Amino acid sequence: GAEGAGAEGQSANNGVLHAKGVGGSPSLHWLPRLGLWTKLRPGLHPFLRQLVQRFELYVYTMGARRYAAEVVELLDADGSLGLRGKDRVIAAEDATSRGGQKGLDIVLGAEETQKDTHTHTA
Repeated sequence: GAEGAGAEGQSANNGVLHAKGVGGSPSLHWLPRLGLWTKLRPGLHPFLRQLVQRFELYVYTMGARRYAAEVVELLDADGSLGLRGKDRVIAAEDATSRGGQKGLDIVLGAEETQKDTHTHTA
């Protein structure tokens, strides 16, 4: 269980404990299935809502897939960011480069998939 659950400034939602930060929005999140806390940057959700209007979003972490799944729950609780598709989460198990370096070669953007589905006319 989460230590301090029920303490002032904390609330539980879907088994995740949220500690309130400045302005009353959650800043720290207890992930009970992983036994750890994580912190989201202030203003992250409004920023992501703006980005999703122009770009495909992915979660890319050198952490384990189960950690990435928990982060997706925090970032895209209502599914509006499109992060819940299994092709939108890239975890350490998926990395093509080794040695702790991330590579974007694993990300297939919409422009590549559109090339396959659209025909060009002269």
